[in-house]
Amino acid sequence: MWNWYFSLSQFLNIYVVLEHVYNFSDIHYDRMVNTGAVAVSIQWFAIYYWVRMVPELAFFVTYLAEVIHEIKAFVIMFIICILTFGNAVYIIDKAN
Repeated sequence: MWNWYFSLSQFLNIYVVLEHVYNFSDIHYDRMVNTGAVAVSIQWFAIYYWVRMVPELAFFVTYLAEVIHEIKAFVIMFIICILTFGNAVYIIDKAN
């Protein structure tokens, strides 16, 4: 799986650079910026993966992954609460 992940990262980064330099597919600038943002995000996640191999940092990476795994239920409930109040505000705004 990680091989596909890294291949996608490399492909997107090369595509964005070549598209910026040669403009071969006549893509709109906003779409190119969005593709570049995705490419950079994937690259940062790849760096996060490789940081696990440094013994001094491996504990923190593992600990952060466990914390994120443990707070999933809270995040889901938090998003539901935000959507609940957001929907109420939207309805009140539409009524005015």
